[in-house]
Amino acid sequence: MGRRKRRAVSEDSGGGGSWLTTYSDLVTLLLCFFILLFSMAIVDKQKFEEVAQSMRAAFSNDFSIMPAKDADTMISITPYESGDELLDQLNEIIEGQDPDGTEEDIDDIKMETIKVAKIDIQELIDEMGLNENIKVIEEETKIILRMDSIILFDSGRAEMKSSAEPIVEKLGQVLESIDAEILVQGHADDRPIHTTTYPSNWELSTRRATNMVKFLVDRCGLKNEHLTAAGNAEFKPIVPNDSEYNRQKNRRIDIVILK
Repeated sequence: MGRRKRRAVSEDSGGGGSWLTTYSDLVTLLLCFFILLFSMAIVDKQKFEEVAQSMRAAFSNDFSIMPAKDADTMISITPYESGDELLDQLNEIIEGQDPDGTEEDIDDIKMETIKVAKIDIQELIDEMGLNENIKVIEEETKIILRMDSIILFDSGRAEMKSSAEPIVEKLGQVLESIDAEILVQGHADDRPIHTTTYPSNWELSTRRATNMVKFLVDRCGLKNEHLTAAGNAEFKPIVPNDSEYNRQKNRRIDIVILK
């Protein structure tokens, strides 16, 4: 009988491997589960923003969803949005409504509003048929809206023509949608002026720039703190003052948008 008892104990101890296998499988599954949870908890900010933008795009006609180009790019969207929407997004970041917004995000949105404004301004110029008198010039650090003074002011005067007001008002509505520093610069040709009101081209060019700034603020809603008026007299010509045509080009207002 003693031999049978010892054999039974030996057989029972050898069967412990089955529950150890089940236990190890359970531990492995739990480990995989927690690794999965951890990976889901790590949010790629860029990917998250791309997904969020694509969801907004589904409910908006301002920009369209484009197919992804590669596996690393989840969603690609066209960069065009309306200036007002971009400005609203910028304000949300600045006012703290978007806690994930960074200085880099603000700079990116500001640049985007400028790009949109440039497109809208060029479209307005085309619609009004003023391509000969208004030019949009892009440089590395700024965009210049160059306007011939012939469509803005009478000779020797700084008051804006009534015919120019609707033109400037339309352009100003686009400028109001961006958040950037804007310099309004008055320029004259090399012919001197000697009047009681304007002893020299310095006074004339400065007054024209100042009147343009006041119009943009009062009629178009631009912020005073974003605008600077300056007069350059005849000392920054874009072409030589050797013909009446060139002098007309030098008599101008430059609205300079700083990127």
